[in-house]
Parts: sequence; structure tokens; C-alpha cells
Amino acid sequence: MGLTDQPLENLNFSFHLYTTFKLSIPSWEGPQYVTQKPNRKGWVIMKRTIIPYTQQALTNAKCLRKNMTYSEVKLWIELRNRNMMGYDFDRQKPMLNYIVDFYCKDLMLAIEVDGVTHEDEHVTIKDPIRQEEIEAYGISFLRINALDVVRDMKNTLRTIENWIMDFEEKNGVNEFVKRKRALLEKLENPPPPLPGGDNPADD
Repeated sequence: MGLTDQPLENLNFSFHLYTTFKLSIPSWEGPQYVTQKPNRKGWVIMKRTIIPYTQQALTNAKCLRKNMTYSEVKLWIELRNRNMMGYDFDRQKPMLNYIVDFYCKDLMLAIEVDGVTHEDEHVTIKDPIRQEEIEAYGISFLRINALDVVRDMKNTLRTIENWIMDFEEKNGVNEFVKRKRALLEKLENPPPPLPGGDNPADD
């Protein structure tokens, strides 16, 4: 069945596209990529698989975002606004007919907080079969215990950071992430004041 044969009321795509992006979809079964507009140095290809999801999964995801558990909220605070090494994470991300707790499209990484129970647990990935269905799209999974999030956030974040560093060693670093890190470094380490107490902002 091709893409155009799918019922629109049952199918959405998790597009994160800006006006500078264009979409190339050869077929429903084939690979689907988002391609960035060419810059001055040539084309920048972002091989980012587009993961389809059902309308029911989207509805459940919206509900779960309003009813996050304590451990999910604590981890979300550390992941949101590109706080995790400059990468953008989404929470309660619908994929196929399921939902992952957190997802980064640039890393193609899904983070699952194990030990969490939702009212809609039947659409939350909690078993190997469901995980395998999403891994077939090239998504990697990092599973974290809910108690570790609550009791040992430092080591929890270190686990995520180590995964990202391994990813970057194999795949390189996104240019936007590099700029974000440079900006954060400037904010965290402002230049020392000029001798004599002069402030360049006062000029």
C-alpha cells in the first residue's frame, strides 16, 4: 500500500520542518528523509527518518503530557530547551501506535523511563516487541530506571551524556548543536572585567 492509499484520518507524520526544509517521500515502504536547504558550501543532508504515528497515539500523547509522573518531570527539566548537550528533545512522542517518553530526532534516540505506569499503558512502549517495531526505523533506545531519576539524577544524566558522546564519536556533531554549545559556554563563562573596573557596556 502506497502513502497516498493511507486514510488521512488515521495517519499523521511527526514533521519538524522549518520553511527552509523540503520533504522527499519516495513511498510509504521506502526510506523517508528530511533534506535541508543548501547552504553556501553546498547541500547539507540530514538523514532523519520520518516516523509515522496514528491519530490515537497522538491523542494519548497529548493526554500523557498533561499527566507526567514525578520522575518524568524531573528528567524533562534536564532535557528541555536543549539543556542536554545542545540537543532538542520532545516529551511523550507518538510513534506508530505507541508513545516513547522522550525523543531526540537529531540523535534518533528514544529515552524510556522504566517503572512508570500510565493510564494508557497499552500505547506506551514497555515490551521488547513494541520496541523492535520502532527500532526497525533506525531508532535507538536508552532505558532508565525511574528510581535512578529520582534518587541519582547526576549519574542518570551522565548515562545519557555518555551515550551522546559515543554517538558523536561515530557520527560527528550537528553544526547547530556546536553553535548552541558555544553560546552556552559564553553564558556560563563570561569574560573577566577589564582592568580598572571599566565595563565595555558603559561605553
